[in-house]
Amino acid sequence: MNLTQPQAVDYKKIYDIVLACGEEHQPQRFVRAAIEKLNQICPFDQALAYFMDGNGKVCGQCLVNIDDNWSMKYLEYYRYADGQQYSISRGLRGSGQNTGVSVRDWEREPPNREFIQDYIRPRNLKYSLGFSLTDLNGIYRVTIALDRVRETRYSNSELYHLQMVLPQLSNLYQNFYYQETKPMAGQQILWERTKLTPREIDVAKLLCQGVSPANIGKTLYISLPTVYKHISHIYEKMHVSSRQELLVRLLREPD
Repeated sequence: MNLTQPQAVDYKKIYDIVLACGEEHQPQRFVRAAIEKLNQICPFDQALAYFMDGNGKVCGQCLVNIDDNWSMKYLEYYRYADGQQYSISRGLRGSGQNTGVSVRDWEREPPNREFIQDYIRPRNLKYSLGFSLTDLNGIYRVTIALDRVRETRYSNSELYHLQMVLPQLSNLYQNFYYQETKPMAGQQILWERTKLTPREIDVAKLLCQGVSPANIGKTLYISLPTVYKHISHIYEKMHVSSRQELLVRLLREPD
């Protein structure tokens, strides 16, 4: 999936989504919050999430505007129909190496397939967007689908914003699978060992000191959108999704 950067990227909205999800400390609530917030950058009509255990078995679900009967029918039968072509492990799990997002245009699927005739058509689905979150070992623990019944494709801009936020949500979700240890007091951050630019280091220093994005902008005489852009790049380079994770990561940089 090749995406081009849109003219306007809403870094503030991306930051706010990650911040709101980071306040959730339970996996199911985290996923529901993520689904609700993603509607701001990638609007959908229906959504579902299936939680899986370490063996890939469904152990929970989160449904938005979907009758529970449809979910039960899918789990009990339809995901096994047509040779498991539309199973959780294949149908809506991310296949794009660049984005981790899979998009289906249901109008282009073979109409004679049982799953299309008996499950997709009755639900009046037109497009589905799917992605997954994993644990620390790369095992899929949540598969999420954002569905549209409207005759509107997911746009390049929507997919680009989703691509920007998913790595950070993934990092946050993985936090549920390990006991985070607190950094030792007195440890020093060796900025020269990071791959951050000088301006990103300026922003990261203030961020680690607890300075808000608005005040970072005032301190460095840069606009708020520019601050959010720097924060997004810092998180991406350091593979973190929150200010606390950034500080821990910086303190744990290897010698």
